[in-house]
Amino acid sequence: MKKGRRLAVIAKSDKLYAICVFRGKFLEKIFFELEEKAVREKFYNSSVVGEVKDISSDKEKEEYCKSILEKIERKLNKLLIR
Repeated sequence: MKKGRRLAVIAKSDKLYAICVFRGKFLEKIFFELEEKAVREKFYNSSVVGEVKDISSDKEKEEYCKSILEKIERKLNKLLIR
């Protein structure tokens, strides 16, 4: 079993919501959906939820998660336009 506490944060881009799960400074898992309720359900039904106390408000990690989410959104938009 891996050591270290997991921290989850929620972020929102223009059209997507994400929950990013970090272990220390490293992103371990990301969940994303169009609606906040759907992303929370996906997170709470996952195997990592037992190792995360709650969704945190760590501003640095929220910004990092949002940055990743925005890049995913841009990539999806490019794929859908083709």
